[in-house]
Amino acid sequence: MRLKTKLVLAITTLVFVISGVLSLVFVYQLVESAVRQSYKTNRMVADQVQLAVRNALVTGLQDRKVDPNNPDELRSLAADAVRDSSALRVVVDSVNRYSETVYDLNIADNQGITLLSTNHDNEGKPLPVRPNYEELLHAGPLKLIRQYRQAHVYEVVAPLDRNGVPFISIHVGVRTTLLAESYKPGLVEAGTLMAFVLGAALLVAFLLSNLALRPLERISQQLDLLTGASEPAPAEKQRSIDMASSVSHKIERFGQRMKNVEEVFSALKENLDQILGNLQDGIFLFTGDGRTVLVSEAAGRAITSSITSRRSCSCRRNSTGRLKSTSS
Repeated sequence: MRLKTKLVLAITTLVFVISGVLSLVFVYQLVESAVRQSYKTNRMVADQVQLAVRNALVTGLQDRKVDPNNPDELRSLAADAVRDSSALRVVVDSVNRYSETVYDLNIADNQGITLLSTNHDNEGKPLPVRPNYEELLHAGPLKLIRQYRQAHVYEVVAPLDRNGVPFISIHVGVRTTLLAESYKPGLVEAGTLMAFVLGAALLVAFLLSNLALRPLERISQQLDLLTGASEPAPAEKQRSIDMASSVSHKIERFGQRMKNVEEVFSALKENLDQILGNLQDGIFLFTGDGRTVLVSEAAGRAITSSITSRRSCSCRRNSTGRLKSTSS
């Protein structure tokens, strides 16, 4: 895999992970807010129905004589009062018609028998077994998001007690698919934003990879100049060779050439030293500005001998007193 491809994949993956995590956090906060808002709304609906049930019981039982030792008779009279209350039916029908997240509404006695329901087939039958809505309030992020794909009905329960004992309860059923519709626009917005971020990540990754590899291209060109590569590699070979591998190969080849040049220079220097050592004549090699860069062995001996003889001559003159030594 080429280095540019690796850079693009690495940057895209990094941006994808970051944007994915941020999107999940956003979706979780959105779903949690929708769940809590729906709970408050449906709890208020349950409280309104509870108040209507209380009024229906007061109206239906105010002229009835009830034996306190016969709870079955009281339960039967309460059931008749609930079923016969037109005001209560109006409230129940309005909840079923205008609430966006309510799946159904059931009013049951303390034996779990449905007295009144938006689904008339449930009346006179045991309440359906459903999880409490509070489980969603305390659910983790994964469970909340998973409910978007799965259809479940949770209940918001508002009990009505008599002397501290459960007497009648109101059960508001909330379906998760209906709940999902309330925050679906936000999910669509989050998905669109994530897709835009990924597209931008691909573009940025491509641009950054080119910027990151540009110094390698310059190094490759300089190496071509140093190594004397006048002809570029074939197109098929350039596509198959990664830029980093190409630069590494060129540096290795340049180092090998430097090593060969050093070996050749060492051999030439040894040969030149042998030639100069065998010469009897003195050879001096000067640069254009007059600096000495090469002195043969014979010339070096001659210079040394001349300096030694001058020093000896100067010492003899000083001893006779005829001439002072000025320099050596």
